[in-house]
Amino acid sequence: KDVAIAVYRGLTENFGNPSALHGLGQAAERAVKQARRQLAFLIAANQKNIIFTGSGTESDNLAMLSAFKNPARLEGKKLIISAVEHPAVMACAEWLASRGVRVVRLPVDEKGIVDPADLVRVIDEKTAMISIMHVNNEVGAIQPIDEIGRIKNEYNKSRSADILLHSDAVQSYAKLPIDTESGEFRYVDLMSFSAHKIHGPKGMGGLYAAKPERVEPMIRGGGQEAGIRSGTENVAGILGFGVAARQEGSDPLRHGKQAGTCRQRLMDGIRHLFGDVRFNGPREHSPQGKAGYASPYILSVSFPGVRGEVLVHALEEKGIYTSTGAACSSRRREQGKGSAVLKAMGLPREYAEGTIRFSFSRYNTLREIDYVLEHLKPAVDRVRR
Repeated sequence: KDVAIAVYRGLTENFGNPSALHGLGQAAERAVKQARRQLAFLIAANQKNIIFTGSGTESDNLAMLSAFKNPARLEGKKLIISAVEHPAVMACAEWLASRGVRVVRLPVDEKGIVDPADLVRVIDEKTAMISIMHVNNEVGAIQPIDEIGRIKNEYNKSRSADILLHSDAVQSYAKLPIDTESGEFRYVDLMSFSAHKIHGPKGMGGLYAAKPERVEPMIRGGGQEAGIRSGTENVAGILGFGVAARQEGSDPLRHGKQAGTCRQRLMDGIRHLFGDVRFNGPREHSPQGKAGYASPYILSVSFPGVRGEVLVHALEEKGIYTSTGAACSSRRREQGKGSAVLKAMGLPREYAEGTIRFSFSRYNTLREIDYVLEHLKPAVDRVRR
């Protein structure tokens, strides 16, 4: 509700152009600055390090393309990503590969976790960027960003290199504790996040840049966002994003424990109801964001003998909304391409095809989880028949 009110005020009160010199414009500019401070505060950053974008996907692309800004010198450069990245990172990597960049995909274990030792083996003087997501969007696996950052930092120091580390933090920003000053993200150069993952307005994203001057603009024009993203600011969306960040990030540990309680209740109930299901990703969750654990906000479950998309619609009939994975790539699954994440984790096809993802928030209740459990087995049985 508060987010909706902020968006409404952005459209009815702070409707001036933040670049204008008159009073309405200056009022809008002050409101935008306040929202920027709110986003920065959550990750112990300065407001100058925050760039507003139109989505997490744009933020990913803006970050990645900045490391390969000279088209004439792409040949032979290396980009290191994990095998379970979001489609926004994967598609950008494929585009760079078509321009001569060598893309190396780090494998993951059966839980979806990258082994930092694999990074040590492939990092070299040709590497321009490492892009590893913080929390996987399908199975919730929390990657060892701290260790990956240490490896990058030590390599840069010992070889006088200039490798950038980017992390897609869309699934963890304002949900798990993130510290860019002295915590696990202190060696991260660029971090992407999105408003709608924290109950903010869709069509709003953000990018943290430790050194904004190194970000190469994709959109040029009037010089907004410190010249990095030109175009009149989406004031209403920015104000909604700021309020969402303030509310969701006010107590991430408490909120994470609430979501985690629901996640555990659902896991226990599914174990009791089914003898042939499989939970994908780490079993244990961590509201603190510990590497190797799962986010308390995501649970991936495979039901053999079921088509995931059919089960999604069967549950929808009862007002239960789940997904087969990333909404961004759901149509590709329907076309038979399946989940690249589950494939990288080595999940057998029978289980991969019957996988659905439950997403939680701090607003969910145990009563809602019990309602899901009440209708889940009848839905699975009906789909199997």
